[in-house]
Amino acid sequence: KVIRTAFLYTVVIGLGGLAFLFFGAVPLSRSFINDAVTVDYAAQFLKIFSIACPLMAVNFMIINVFQATGKKLAPLILSFMRKGAMDIPLMILFSRLIGESGIVLATPVSEIIGLAACAIVIVFMRRKKE
Repeated sequence: KVIRTAFLYTVVIGLGGLAFLFFGAVPLSRSFINDAVTVDYAAQFLKIFSIACPLMAVNFMIINVFQATGKKLAPLILSFMRKGAMDIPLMILFSRLIGESGIVLATPVSEIIGLAACAIVIVFMRRKKE
């Protein structure tokens, strides 16, 4: 029950982050930068990055649940995979394929892959229990 409640709060907070960054991209960018072209780029990048907010929140929660329940290897691998093994290579690949936007797009894509990996680990652990 605690995990379900935490999951619900995590999703709500992640969606709040998505809404804040997506709909506030221009004013937020403008508060740091005064150049119109740069604000347009920053707003575009924030909107792309905002997609990662709910995914990232859920990934963090799942990894923390693994840690809290005494799992050691799964959270280590999942954390490293998300940021080290996936995010950086995807930034390099997407920047070559798509350009500047690809660098930012790498984060939501790595979060999606990370969430899929978390789901696989959860299914595997549940089956192992049975």
